[in-house]
Amino acid sequence: MGSGASSTTGRSGISASIALPRRHVLPDVVQHRVGVELAGDARERADEDLDLRFRGVASHACLQRFRGSVDLIDVYVPRAVAPCVGSDGSVATQRRAENALEQWRAHAGLDARTLGFCVSQRHAEFMKAYFSQRGVRAAAVHSGAGSDPRALSLEQLEAGALDIVFCVDMFNEGVDLPSVDAILMLRPTESRTLWLQQVGRGLRQVAGKTLRIVDYIGNHRTFLQGAVALLPLGNETPAGLVAALKRLEDGEQLLPDGCAITYDLRAMEILRALIPVAQGREAVRLWYEDFRDRHGVRPTASEAWHAGYDPGTVRKHDGSWLGFVRGMGDLATSEAAALAANRDYFADLETTPMTRSFKMLLLQAWIAEGSFPGPIGIDALVRATSGQTLGSAALLADVGDARTSPPALRRLLETNPIAAWIGGKGTASGPYFAYDGVSLSSRLNGQGEHGATLSDLTREVVEWRLAQYLGLPRTGDEPSAVPESGAPEAAVPPNLWQEFMREQIPGLWGLPFQANLWRQGFVQRGGRMFLLVTLEKANLPSEHRYDDKFVGPDQFEWQSQNRTSRASKPGQDIAQHKARGIPVHLFVRRTKKTQRGTACPFTYCGELEYLSWERDNPVTVQWRLMAPVPGRLWGGLKVQPPGTGA
Repeated sequence: MGSGASSTTGRSGISASIALPRRHVLPDVVQHRVGVELAGDARERADEDLDLRFRGVASHACLQRFRGSVDLIDVYVPRAVAPCVGSDGSVATQRRAENALEQWRAHAGLDARTLGFCVSQRHAEFMKAYFSQRGVRAAAVHSGAGSDPRALSLEQLEAGALDIVFCVDMFNEGVDLPSVDAILMLRPTESRTLWLQQVGRGLRQVAGKTLRIVDYIGNHRTFLQGAVALLPLGNETPAGLVAALKRLEDGEQLLPDGCAITYDLRAMEILRALIPVAQGREAVRLWYEDFRDRHGVRPTASEAWHAGYDPGTVRKHDGSWLGFVRGMGDLATSEAAALAANRDYFADLETTPMTRSFKMLLLQAWIAEGSFPGPIGIDALVRATSGQTLGSAALLADVGDARTSPPALRRLLETNPIAAWIGGKGTASGPYFAYDGVSLSSRLNGQGEHGATLSDLTREVVEWRLAQYLGLPRTGDEPSAVPESGAPEAAVPPNLWQEFMREQIPGLWGLPFQANLWRQGFVQRGGRMFLLVTLEKANLPSEHRYDDKFVGPDQFEWQSQNRTSRASKPGQDIAQHKARGIPVHLFVRRTKKTQRGTACPFTYCGELEYLSWERDNPVTVQWRLMAPVPGRLWGGLKVQPPGTGA
């Protein structure tokens, strides 16, 4: 075992255990690895201590494939996880209950106040009866007849009158349970988000609290969700998970302060056996389906690339990434028609050689201007290209001094990407574009009918190609990779009122893009504070419909997360941001998705200055914009004109 590691002898033996010093665990681990639900709690406790001990144990109920009736599946577990049910169709067995009690006593502690997550009402009642018969004060809370009172059970748990509350989909989110210091995961789940929400019920901090999590590992891929959520993976590929488990077993310090992860030997064996061994297109397909199941939408090509899967792997079988998506049944009718009419174009867009970023940078700028695939004047294209380079220090280096000289940048565009595109260089079936010295136009089929769709599909491929380009190893005159961390500061600040995709925003300040962090609406990184606001939130869960709005051209009203108080560290950073030297940057978009279902960009609204605040949980903050929103953007950003009231 490595430095700081500990080993304990248990019933099944210990595979790996890490005991780390206490300090700053959740901001550094949870924000990066386990998503918005836990990250919200993490920000509340950035300067508080938290001990977290996770133990994975082999499940006795999930070692045989199901051979019983469908009715029993419906009673006990979701149909999706039926293969991990015991041979009699029941997870509520004497053997598993005995093991659960043993593990709870050994690893949660007899004085722990525990939530136990079960798969069904019957399972919860069985566990309550089993624990109660052995002297444990237990309750079962669910939506069926015979449930113990929900509010009273939680009050008794907090007061110490109950030891454990078994529940079924009752406390997954939206419940503040600071007294809970143990989580017993007795159910599998297809959803990583649900797993995180359940674990998150124990993450509210109380002085001196140590959160203990006991999770059962069975022989179905759903049980990989906890490991993927907790372990710091380089990417989400099978190889990334294998490497993380090996490092854990070797005693390497994977997580920062306050965390310990332990898997018993049998659980570790099960996890290794669950990791898919597929390669090539099959590996991409499995990851794609898992992403779609977890998020409810298909992944984009760049999301596949950042997760460690090359979208180009599917090209031989499907012709292109978009051909693969069509085969998975995830292209809308209009998208499939646009792809069919321009099959060669999209195939060439994926494969055209790039020694510099210019080809994709030009298309990205064209799309950002909103005229693609229609014509764009060269002057507008020059301005848009200059702005697009701000998303990356590497793109700035490609363009060099030409960025600040429109004539020089025009010459660069005309002699490089425009010449290549209109000459069909690096394409099998081009050219797809034409240039008359004044404007650039496309020759794509169906522009009138599929214009917006062609723009969205092209954007997806361009974003992947740029991500691919920026990830290439670089030496000498070849492109040099943007570091994953510690990237240099951007050479120039972003332009006001310019649009940026979420993935571009951290690069404006030389910061790496980490999806789980930057998908939130409030980010503190690099000595700065970023507000990423979507104004229309009708499609979001009710607890996330924060009332954010422009109350005037130079004033913005913003609400924090529900758990934020004015006394918390984030709250104090907000009110004292000027004194503490923390610039606050505002990015706003009206809606989350375009009509085609793709992500909308954010408009950069500049720096903010704190004016006032009121209330807690959430805090409502009034900000002053350093530069008022120009009138041309009032409609799109829902700005209240002066004198009209809020």
